[in-house]
Amino acid sequence: MNSLAWDPEALPVVGVLIGCTALFVVLRYRMGVTAWARWVPGTSARLKVSTGAAGVLLRRLMAGLWLGGGALLVETASGADVGVGLALPPLLAGAAWVGWPMLVLVPLLWRSGQGEALRAVQPEIRDAVWTPRLRVLSMAAWVIYLAGYEYLFRGAMLFTLEDAFGAWPAIATTSSIYCLAHLHKPMFGETMGSLFMGILLGAMALATGSFLPAMALHVAIAWTTELSSSS
Repeated sequence: MNSLAWDPEALPVVGVLIGCTALFVVLRYRMGVTAWARWVPGTSARLKVSTGAAGVLLRRLMAGLWLGGGALLVETASGADVGVGLALPPLLAGAAWVGWPMLVLVPLLWRSGQGEALRAVQPEIRDAVWTPRLRVLSMAAWVIYLAGYEYLFRGAMLFTLEDAFGAWPAIATTSSIYCLAHLHKPMFGETMGSLFMGILLGAMALATGSFLPAMALHVAIAWTTELSSSS
């Protein structure tokens, strides 16, 4: 029979896994567009965009801050090494890891964005004329959102697990959780593909010692999907 006696050395892994899961659950169920409804009119006026667009932009901003800032706090509270994944990657290695998947994925995503299936759910901003101003705001909001999102998965969780169990158990665990976090997506291909993308992004982060290349690739995917589906 395995002992359930508490091992203090397990705190970083247990704390980060449970804490980051809680952050994501709160995001999923309590931080939708309606959560920021009272701030939408003011944001719409200041940014000079529709209320629908303002709601999406505001949600991305708050979600990125919640996930990224929350993950750093979880690391601190759990006694894990804080901010390990924030290191700057080697320039050439980072560029290579980002560049070759983009050469494959961007053309495929652009073509997919022209199809009716993807256009039924993308882009997120549905009720606006895509002016250059809105394009820039949306792209910036994606960067903020995915910075927090990627740090949670490919920063706090991945590097904490890698320190405790090694590279491939860490990649497998975070990739599986990442895929499960996509179960609400309406398209089977996107959810199934997230498992393989999780493996790629995890390998990318550990190989470069930074979550930034994984974030850069995820941002490129989001930008390409939005640009192609809204053109």
